[in-house]
Amino acid sequence: MSGRHAPRRCVRDELWLLAHDEDYGYRPRIHPATLSVGLAGAVLIDLLLSGEIRAEAGYVSIRNPHLRRLADDPIAERVVADLTMTGACLPLREVIAGTAPSLYERSLIHLINTNVVTARTRRFGRVRYQPTDPTDVVNARHYPRVRVKSLDARPTTPDPAADALCGLIRALWIEDTLNLELPADDLRARLDTITAHFTTTNPAPDLAAIPAVTTSVDAAIGDLAVSVYR
Repeated sequence: MSGRHAPRRCVRDELWLLAHDEDYGYRPRIHPATLSVGLAGAVLIDLLLSGEIRAEAGYVSIRNPHLRRLADDPIAERVVADLTMTGACLPLREVIAGTAPSLYERSLIHLINTNVVTARTRRFGRVRYQPTDPTDVVNARHYPRVRVKSLDARPTTPDPAADALCGLIRALWIEDTLNLELPADDLRARLDTITAHFTTTNPAPDLAAIPAVTTSVDAAIGDLAVSVYR
């Protein structure tokens, strides 16, 4: 099943899927280290959406140390455990930087373990990874595409996950993954508009920090690029 009736995956998994090019052997569209930063932001967004954490004024903290355990998602559970252990607010960019190392590989392992991605050995022992069900990519692409295409239309039902995914796609410069026949500058401007109007479109107070997460991802990617030349 694909499209609006299909079950949705978490923002982190959808970002991982969209950050690979199915037309070129499902290779990453960007360097894995850069993608890891985006995935770290996606983890925090998923935790904000589910209510496990709060973020305010550039700081992140655990909302309730007695909330349910996340044994089905060891990546998210580790972030929650780290925040619980500190027992204090941590700078948003610090949490992203601390979560990002090797997150691309850890996310890949989790996707394989949950049968979202399959490893296939090709000639000369090379291993390629691809979605177990190709419609997962179609489904991940559906909602941000709809959001971008309907930007000029009347407001629709709030969809903070789709809007957050649009912001991460823009921060990682992988907007071509949406396969929209729009000029590049127009598409980027539309994604920027979605982030700029996030709190108006998604008025829930607990989600107001999501644009700050995508902004912090963008800044952390810049820090990563600078560190290469140091």
